[in-house]
Amino acid sequence: MYKRQKFNYGGDAAPLRYIEGVVVAVAKDPQARAQVEERLVRALRGKATRDAREFFCRQLFTIGTGRCVPALEALLTDPELSHTARYALEGIENPAACEALHRALGKVSGRLKVGVINTLARCRYAKALPDLGALISSQDEAVAAAAIAAIGSIGGGEALKALEQARARAAEPRRTWLDHAILACADAFLAEGKTEEAARIYQRFYYSASARHFKLAGLRGLARAQPEKALPLLTSAIKGQDPQLRASAIALADEARGAEVTRALAALIPSVPPETQEVLVRALGRRGDPEARTAMLAALESEHEAVRVAALEALGTIGDASLVPLLAARAAAARGNEQRVARASLVRLRGGDVVAALTKCSRRGEPKVRVECIRALATRRATTAAGPLLELARDADESVRREALRALGAIASEKELPALLALVLEPKDPRDRAAAEQAVASVFRRAGDREKETAVLLEAMRGASPEARAYVIRLLGRAATARALAAVRGAIGDRNEMVRDAAIRALASWPTAEPADDLLRLAQTATNQAHKVIALRGYVRLAAMTPNPTAMYVKALEVAKRPEDKRLVLAGLGGAGSLQALEVVEKYLEDPQLQSEAAMAMVQIADVLRRSDAKRATAVLKRILATVKNPVSYTHLRAH
Repeated sequence: MYKRQKFNYGGDAAPLRYIEGVVVAVAKDPQARAQVEERLVRALRGKATRDAREFFCRQLFTIGTGRCVPALEALLTDPELSHTARYALEGIENPAACEALHRALGKVSGRLKVGVINTLARCRYAKALPDLGALISSQDEAVAAAAIAAIGSIGGGEALKALEQARARAAEPRRTWLDHAILACADAFLAEGKTEEAARIYQRFYYSASARHFKLAGLRGLARAQPEKALPLLTSAIKGQDPQLRASAIALADEARGAEVTRALAALIPSVPPETQEVLVRALGRRGDPEARTAMLAALESEHEAVRVAALEALGTIGDASLVPLLAARAAAARGNEQRVARASLVRLRGGDVVAALTKCSRRGEPKVRVECIRALATRRATTAAGPLLELARDADESVRREALRALGAIASEKELPALLALVLEPKDPRDRAAAEQAVASVFRRAGDREKETAVLLEAMRGASPEARAYVIRLLGRAATARALAAVRGAIGDRNEMVRDAAIRALASWPTAEPADDLLRLAQTATNQAHKVIALRGYVRLAAMTPNPTAMYVKALEVAKRPEDKRLVLAGLGGAGSLQALEVVEKYLEDPQLQSEAAMAMVQIADVLRRSDAKRATAVLKRILATVKNPVSYTHLRAH
């Protein structure tokens, strides 16, 4: 134990960690615990350092009993160790601990006395009340304040009597301290179920207090002590002129349950200012009581937007399927925040028949209202509405059709894919096709089975019109399976120009490099100049996906005829960063039309080469500086 007794903070803490482990280990073994406690007491009474004795006190908090109280009591008058001794005594469940603290009350002063008072308060040691009462008039304000607070914390009839007697003759600030302590007594009575005693104190503060915070505390206490009698007080405060008292009353009423409270709050709405109406409406919404629905519907007609918005939000909580037409109409007619809240409430409505109500509302009526219902179905992820939405995708109204297609993109499953593809192939209006295609693509993304996607698309192509086949080919490019690629390759030779164009564009944007040879061949042989350009650019794009793109870029240069196409290839060669790429690019440095792109590509390659061949990289840059006359290029190269 010697090393532990000589411990100082900042030193070797290993011995202390060992003791902590022992203390935890013996905590549930009475015999071993008593032995360790005895050793800690001996160490505490020995010639230990201050830091070591603090440590021993903390361990006694864990395993200490009445046996260690005398040793801890002896430290209560020590300015350096009183705090940790009190901490340890507070953790000991033995009357002797509180008795020791009580005895120390007459032996200490100043901050030590304040500390002892606070510990007695936390222990709620009622036997100390007479001595604490005597300290209310102490000349030391810190001691007096601590004694007053402690009496309030201990609570009970004796404590209340001492506080009230002292208040009758006290001046500020002690009178305020005493009022806080008296309220603490009321709270203690309430916690013990003594509601009548608590209510008498709260009533006095509510009706007599001059300070607002005490009046609020009285009202809050009454609402909790006598909820059945507090409703008239709360409604009176809500109708009153004090905004803080009004807000507190609404909050307290919000906590009270029951339809009677809901009806009382709802009845107040027309008689209070708009800002209070908004708060009341929100409070009623939080209650979730359908009793407030009539009041909310009335609030929707308010001339104040904030009240209308609050009512719309509340209806999303307390409403049901019957409110679908109303909320949808509001969402269609309103703007800004009011529209956003109406839409959100339409989505938040609960009940098994809400989806059915939204579906019904989407089928007839004003197009704008129908659109809002469709949007709500999509946001709610109402998958059971997919069938009706497919019907609406062929509706006579364009806005309804487009919204239905967007909704299908959000909720449709693989089961609806054939019907969705039919909307791509034969839409109600050709202008709907892009939205239908996007919906199909969204379903495919969620499904994640590209082979199944390909099979559905190939089936859809059979017997389809050229325009429809062109759209399907575009979707095959998204699937990008081997079967999809074969189908797109086959479409290159289609007799229809639109289909051929779609196939070439699909190959040019293919996500893998597989169709590179097809694109090179098209760039060489296509009779349509636009197709030549698309194929070449697609080939250059795919080259970047391969392990050795330089060879492909060389082939592209052989095919490229236009300067702009050659510039694209040179840019790709710069990204290739190989010595072979440099040799190809250098040939174009003397070409006035391509000099700038060639120089930039050489700079990129030199940047890669300087890690392995700094001499060659330097020579490349020098050649560029000697050849290129563009000042901008000079600046870039010098910086490089």
